[in-house]
Amino acid sequence: MMGRPPDSVLAEVPTVAEALRHSVVLRSFGDGDGEIEIEIRRVLARGCTLEIPSDRC
Repeated sequence: MMGRPPDSVLAEVPTVAEALRHSVVLRSFGDGDGEIEIEIRRVLARGCTLEIPSDRC
């Protein structure tokens, strides 16, 4: 994924928007200032957070 898509784009792809809301960045490449930025994300299972992961996470 390259940066965060605008809200207008996310409105057209609700499944992707939901995945972004429930995921964390594992690794990011680029600085986002006109350069290519790529994020490697992990989607968390329902009920999981970064602070308190469950056994399923």
